[in-house]
Amino acid sequence: MRPKRNERGTSDGLDRNKDTHARQQFGTELPHGDGKTWRFLAIGAGNTAFAYVITTALYYMLARRLHIVAIGAIANVICITEAFIAYKLFVFRARGHWLAQYLRCYVVYGGNALIGLAGLWLLVDALGVPFWIAQGGVMIVGIAVSYAGHDRFTFDEAQRG
Repeated sequence: MRPKRNERGTSDGLDRNKDTHARQQFGTELPHGDGKTWRFLAIGAGNTAFAYVITTALYYMLARRLHIVAIGAIANVICITEAFIAYKLFVFRARGHWLAQYLRCYVVYGGNALIGLAGLWLLVDALGVPFWIAQGGVMIVGIAVSYAGHDRFTFDEAQRG
């Protein structure tokens, strides 16, 4: 069966079989096409390394003065801003309003941040897992959620235009 074409003459992927589409939505299969997924993974690897270093450095610099949740919140503002700029310019190559997309980015990352902060609290404070292990594990969880959220929400309007 031939894929349907949208107004730009490209396949929109909506007529793929449901199993393949579901695997792509949940990050278990990489879609083919313009290289966006590969760019996301490459930039995301850099963002993840940046976030890990920043968050860990802030923790060891501020742990005696601030609670872990405050440290995590500070790190999230820095890391979300860096990731937004990288994704906008290099992954999704999105046009449109910077502020509106930045705020949508916070919705996506805000969910990840809440999960991450709760995960850090649970793993470090409640279960005694070393911070560096807990932080690495929590960051892995956010990758699939981040891609889906940015692709379908943060930069979606720009892609349609």
